[in-house]
Amino acid sequence: MKLSEVVALNQKAFTITGLGWDLGGSVVSWEGGKLANQNLHVRFNDFSGNNGGLTEEEYKQISGELEFDVSHPSLKKLNPVVDQLSVSAKITLDPTTGKKMGAEVERKQIKR
Repeated sequence: MKLSEVVALNQKAFTITGLGWDLGGSVVSWEGGKLANQNLHVRFNDFSGNNGGLTEEEYKQISGELEFDVSHPSLKKLNPVVDQLSVSAKITLDPTTGKKMGAEVERKQIKR
């Protein structure tokens, strides 16, 4: 699925990390769109082999350890695809369960 299609699903622009590094292309915030609060982690990537036809300068504008709105002209032009999609369960822990889990972790740790 292309970035433009995910924007349409969200019905609003959102924020991703810059491309070209190990956490690149990850959604940082759905900015209150339809996909917000859905426990989704989405990551985009470009598999074209030539930066999707972007010039080196255009690619530099949307790469690195920064955050970008997906309406950035270079991101819209590149239109990367979904590389990863994770859905996580929303777990609510009460204090008693949390303490039990903590005690279990401590019990399994190697003693110093």
